[in-house]
Amino acid sequence: MRPAILLFGIILLFPVLATAHSNITLKQVVDGTYIVHLTAVPVSPFPGETQKNVLAISDIQERLISQDFEASVTVNKYEGEEIYSKTGLKGEGGLLPFKVTYPEEGLYEIFITFRYPSGVGEYSPEHFVIQVRDVPVRKNVNYTPLILISIFVGWSLRAIAKRTT
Repeated sequence: MRPAILLFGIILLFPVLATAHSNITLKQVVDGTYIVHLTAVPVSPFPGETQKNVLAISDIQERLISQDFEASVTVNKYEGEEIYSKTGLKGEGGLLPFKVTYPEEGLYEIFITFRYPSGVGEYSPEHFVIQVRDVPVRKNVNYTPLILISIFVGWSLRAIAKRTT
């Protein structure tokens, strides 16, 4: 009986745990030739939280181009000041990891420019947008009804278990 209660508790908590640090991959087509993929974890960070990103470039059929490239990444507050800027970043094997820490809640734009050493020209997709969530305010919660309901459910389950054995 205890494993069933534990499993029920895990099932109830799973959606909260799964969305806390889920990831998302955003895509932008560039010049009808490349697709720029930006994977971000967490999807919507809190202020002061570091977002881990991976930039990947594929051909138009979404096959990863696994050659090295050079890129620059700039992050601005939406229509505002720059908070992060790196140039000369080296993407190895078609992937470029980078991290950004956002100072406050709101919308941010990520601008990317890349080029291949063997190719001609630079490519810049449309900007990506990231929303930084405000830190939730904890409210004073009265847990007494929840505790009483839990005790009642526990006693009920115990009584049912005793009857079936």
